[in-house]
Amino acid sequence: MLLRGVVTGVAVAAFMSGVAYAQDQAAPQPDCEQQLIQTQALVQGQVDANALSEDEQEAIYQVLDNADALCEEGKSDEANATLAAVSKIIGGGQ
Repeated sequence: MLLRGVVTGVAVAAFMSGVAYAQDQAAPQPDCEQQLIQTQALVQGQVDANALSEDEQEAIYQVLDNADALCEEGKSDEANATLAAVSKIIGGGQ
């Protein structure tokens, strides 16, 4: 019976620490996510058309990953500026 109480207490503490961690994270901004999705679609169109070299694709995917991280951190202005630059470079002209 004591072991069950200890296990329950540890489980509750672990759950609460996860909730606290989640609250510390900034929520992604919907407009930032939408811009990311649009830019990813534009990039995928260029990849499908074989318009980008492998090196260009790798570089662009790294920039997209960075923009995604900025969105996750709540830095939507920086992320949107990065995504707009990617779109302009690959011909989206947004």
